[in-house]
Amino acid sequence: MEERTVTGVPGRALVDTARSVNAQLIVLATRGEHAARLLGAVSQYVLRHAPCPVLVVPQASKGL
Repeated sequence: MEERTVTGVPGRALVDTARSVNAQLIVLATRGEHAARLLGAVSQYVLRHAPCPVLVVPQASKGL
């Protein structure tokens, strides 16, 4: 596993980085701020444009 910091538009930066490192999986956490929306704009962008599978998991509950 490799850790890196990138700048830019979040969804595009995630997708571009995944392409450049030949990622096998992208894991994103939901923010859980809006109960009516299942996925935010960044998650939707990544799901549509990622070069590899994407796993979206719920944000950990507070206190865990």
